[in-house]
Amino acid sequence: MKIAVRNNDGYVLNGFMIYCEIPHTGTYEEYLPLFKEEDYSEYEISEIPEFETRDYMLIDFYYRNRILSVRYTPNVVCINKEINCLKKELIASDYIVIKSYEATMIGQPVEYNMNKIHISRQKLRDKINELEELLKT
Repeated sequence: MKIAVRNNDGYVLNGFMIYCEIPHTGTYEEYLPLFKEEDYSEYEISEIPEFETRDYMLIDFYYRNRILSVRYTPNVVCINKEINCLKKELIASDYIVIKSYEATMIGQPVEYNMNKIHISRQKLRDKINELEELLKT
């Protein structure tokens, strides 16, 4: 496989041809116009290192000293989108907590299983915290 490697840092410009979640059908030559502004060298490689896909992470390839390596970076757009969805889900259940608290304050029975509600809400908060930690890396 032919790769285009940026000379200043070893970044593989056509790494998407090695792995990409979005299918592509072009050939190496068809993608060359994308790199015309780059200072790059071309290399022929025969082996692709084994790598894993990771949730919410982008996979970048680097070629240095004739070794192809993988670097994972947080997919900020995807992570922020997921955080926003989880926060909306958490907000959507706020009324249950408020309604239950109000019932408790006036001595009325609570119509929800608050243990289950708490557990599901805590899972959402934990996932939000986990994703926010990924953004810090």
